[in-house]
Amino acid sequence: LARKEVLPLPEVREHTYTAEEVGKLLGGVSANMVGRLANQNGLKSPEYGTEVWDKSKYSSKQVPTWRYNEKAVARLRELLQ
Repeated sequence: LARKEVLPLPEVREHTYTAEEVGKLLGGVSANMVGRLANQNGLKSPEYGTEVWDKSKYSSKQVPTWRYNEKAVARLRELLQ
């Protein structure tokens, strides 16, 4: 058999959350509101999470999506108070 080279997966250093998961953690806020707050307050930066490729809910395409870290969740919680 021919040996195939594969790309290594990136190392996972911290748990990240989707906007939907963050919304649930914040008491039922919509994913849309989470994204809007994050955009308005500059939270889509390496300090607050990472962009990853994910499968679209609505098609078979891969799309970039933002994943939030614990620091982002805490900051969003502050912004909502």
